[in-house]
Amino acid sequence: MLLTWVFSSLLTRLVSAHWCGRFQQSALIFLLDSIDAQDERSFVAQYDSPIHYEALFSVLPREMLKEIVYAWNLNPYSLSHDLHASTNSPARFRFVQRTIQWYRNAAHTRRQVCWPSLDVIAYPFARHKDVLGTINNFLLDPLLVEDNMGFRHLDLPPGEPRDDVPICFGPDQNETRWLEQRLPLWMAIPGTPESYAQLHVIRRVVNTWGGILPRLILAMLKEKELYFCEQRARCVRNYIPGKPILPTSYTAFLDFLRRAVDRKHVFCFALGKIERSRLPDPDYYWFVSGEGQLTERERQLFGSLAEWKEDALVPAELAETTAIGGPQNLKGRFEGENYYSHRKWDQPLVDEHYPGRSGWVKVGGSSQGGSATAAEAQDKLRSGVEVEV
Repeated sequence: MLLTWVFSSLLTRLVSAHWCGRFQQSALIFLLDSIDAQDERSFVAQYDSPIHYEALFSVLPREMLKEIVYAWNLNPYSLSHDLHASTNSPARFRFVQRTIQWYRNAAHTRRQVCWPSLDVIAYPFARHKDVLGTINNFLLDPLLVEDNMGFRHLDLPPGEPRDDVPICFGPDQNETRWLEQRLPLWMAIPGTPESYAQLHVIRRVVNTWGGILPRLILAMLKEKELYFCEQRARCVRNYIPGKPILPTSYTAFLDFLRRAVDRKHVFCFALGKIERSRLPDPDYYWFVSGEGQLTERERQLFGSLAEWKEDALVPAELAETTAIGGPQNLKGRFEGENYYSHRKWDQPLVDEHYPGRSGWVKVGGSSQGGSATAAEAQDKLRSGVEVEV
């Protein structure tokens, strides 16, 4: 009996770390269907507007939208205005167009996705360049999700991390625990002169994982002649806290990263030039690469990152083996009809620093609501009180 209780408690803890749901055909799906996501000039002229972006966000799984309001105090309306303010370059427009195509198809097919609990994820602008990139990076494949990490959808364009702030990870964060498990799998086969697998192999494996940490690691994994220092402080080649660490190669970077994980150090990534007011804590170890995104020449050098089998559940490179960082259990932990049945919405948020939460009045009841709960909420709303149900 005790063993059964312990196993049940552990399973509940693991499952509750991520949520799953289906894309939906919202009332604004007709607007999403009307967008020309092929021609860039037509898109900018007619559809680069908050109302069309609101339609884009409205098809996200209903429980994900509730989680976004709960954790970030944002809804499709506010998300759309934030996205419209950040689409200011041809590259950003292409990113949005490709995402629109994916979301539209996902809505019509009621595609199932999973995402990590947003309570412990930083406010979208803290680490990403836009809100759409934040959401894209945390949409995980339900067949390959473990705890709140897993494979991303490879045909969905990933979001870009910010390159003007250091992005840091502590030893207790889930991303760090994921990295601790995967780093040994990127080692080369014993008996070979290399210490790690080849660069393009590691890159393709890292690219399959969702979340922001894999995007940052990808920016650091490149040929040695492509690293350069562009910080206002002098870069160092050794593992020293408080200084920008510029690796001499991708293997040196992985050595430093393993040391940070093994020693439980806080480590950071700086993909661009950091202002002095935003420098990491002097006790942190921060890595710099010289730039955040690959150039076209580098993309040709590394080859395509999306050479996958049609309709395959796993990348082509991982079809025969799950070494060098692939998930060890391809089935994952997933509940097909998980619609937040065990989500306790009346619990206080972990971080109360997000705007707009202080004026909310809690109303008893579940997220599903009920007649008494609805009546109480309506009475408070009529009196001008903002209500959280």
